[in-house]
Amino acid sequence: MWELDDAPIFSMSLPRPGGAHGTVQYEAGATPAQKVGAMMLRPGNVRMHSIGDGGVLSILRCRFDTEAFASVTALADWDPERLKQCAALHSAPLADVTKRLRKEIVTPSFGGALAVDSYVNLILIEIGRAFRSRKMNRRSKGGLAPWQLARITERLRVADGAWPSVAELAADCRVSRSHLSRAFVETTGATLADHAATLRVARAKEMMTISDATMSDIAARLGFASPSAFGTAFRRATGLSPLSYAREIRGV
Repeated sequence: MWELDDAPIFSMSLPRPGGAHGTVQYEAGATPAQKVGAMMLRPGNVRMHSIGDGGVLSILRCRFDTEAFASVTALADWDPERLKQCAALHSAPLADVTKRLRKEIVTPSFGGALAVDSYVNLILIEIGRAFRSRKMNRRSKGGLAPWQLARITERLRVADGAWPSVAELAADCRVSRSHLSRAFVETTGATLADHAATLRVARAKEMMTISDATMSDIAARLGFASPSAFGTAFRRATGLSPLSYAREIRGV
């Protein structure tokens, strides 16, 4: 079967008695046939030919917004080495959060819809980390190295109370501010500001799910100048105010 979609699709298959066997090949010979793993990724606009052994499988599939995927994962170029890794992703954290997402979908509980949204964002982050952990990213001419991209994402992920400035991120990466901004776009296809905004909103959603923090607390922890500034940024990204989003998710 040939498959093609303009959006990235991540999937995880549940184990079945006797196991499941199959292979995939990307872009008509760009890569040799690869054995399929329990978790795999089909990048957007990349044709994939798959051969399976039939039977019934339970598969969780996540189809991502193309821009959000590139912004969060910082993955844009798909050379043969990266495509080979797509056939079988190996990451314990990625497997864990995907299983939690499936459980929330199958047996939803309080705040389920918000939890699902948060888990999907975490899956994006773990996909980006899975590629970096195996050093599959290659530094393009004038672009950023894998360790620099990972350091930026990690710094934004753990920021608490003061949101890192471009100057601070540039210092962490040992480059100038102008070089960082230019190289980030060249490497990922997204601006650093868009990447940071996506992670910021994802963290806000996660905080709403796993804590009782007020919107003012969340705004302060994420380094917004005021709750109103947080509300404006959140509304721009989601179309809802933070309170409206939380109420909708919780069914209040």
